[in-house]
Amino acid sequence: MDYQACGDAQLAALVRAGQGEAFAELSARYLGLIRAKAKLFEGASAPEKEDLWQEGLLGLYAAAISYQPGRGASFPTYAGVCVYNQMASAVRRHGSSGNRPLNESVPLEDAGEAAVEAGPEALLELREDHGGNTVIRRHEADLLLLEVPAEELHDVDTAQALEELKAEDQV
Repeated sequence: MDYQACGDAQLAALVRAGQGEAFAELSARYLGLIRAKAKLFEGASAPEKEDLWQEGLLGLYAAAISYQPGRGASFPTYAGVCVYNQMASAVRRHGSSGNRPLNESVPLEDAGEAAVEAGPEALLELREDHGGNTVIRRHEADLLLLEVPAEELHDVDTAQALEELKAEDQV
């Protein structure tokens, strides 16, 4: 079947009938709309643009599945609203308090060798500077598992401790 010759409403009906190629054509047609809607949500607290694009495709799929031509809206209008609403929901979920530690964390790999060599104080400063709460909390929890009193954490030589752990693993 030549999907390029089909109208958007026809493609939506074919998607409802389970034809994946129809959705591929529909998504190709609406990729520009999805990217434009994603730009509306750009910012420091928003998900990455690729995540927004994926949410947009989910919104487009939902539009294709639920579109009813007799309800008065054209498919492009309906799809635009569904894509926007899906992205808006993703942004709200992304910024919710439940996801905040994940959204604000800084991987230890990104902290750099200097932070690891400097010890826990540098990691705490990194948390304050970059919001790496989750990663630092995990690091603090690891230190607490060693049952080291908090006042002694300043005297820990991180590089030496890592070397000792590596040596123990090789034995």
